[in-house]
Amino acid sequence: MDAYRIKLELPADTTEENAVKETIKLEHGAIRLIEIAFPDGCADLAHARVMDGIINVSPRNEGEWWAWNDFTIRYDPNYKMRGAPFELQVEGWNEDIYYAKYIIFRFYVDPKGDKLGENLLQTLFNYVPFGRD
Repeated sequence: MDAYRIKLELPADTTEENAVKETIKLEHGAIRLIEIAFPDGCADLAHARVMDGIINVSPRNEGEWWAWNDFTIRYDPNYKMRGAPFELQVEGWNEDIYYAKYIIFRFYVDPKGDKLGENLLQTLFNYVPFGRD
């Protein structure tokens, strides 16, 4: 499994409409784990999400954001990367009008993850008699 990391810097007084956006390049495969780390001091004022184009990857519900303090979200989306380029967008904004914040994103990608379904189907086909003598 391959691991990727990106740190998203959030200036003070950043609105949701002006969210900071960064792109992270990943390898082909399935995302098996996403970690979003909110360091102490975020005080539920720093917000974050992961997007694949217009699709919410984390949190899954459209238009929502994570916000925590001194906590790391660990989420297994079992998300298969769509076609190339294999990139996700990390986004964040900061309600704190005085202090900048940062959020750490980590992605764990199984490069063979996209083939799991194909292998299972082939195994079933090989062992289940479908009208064969």
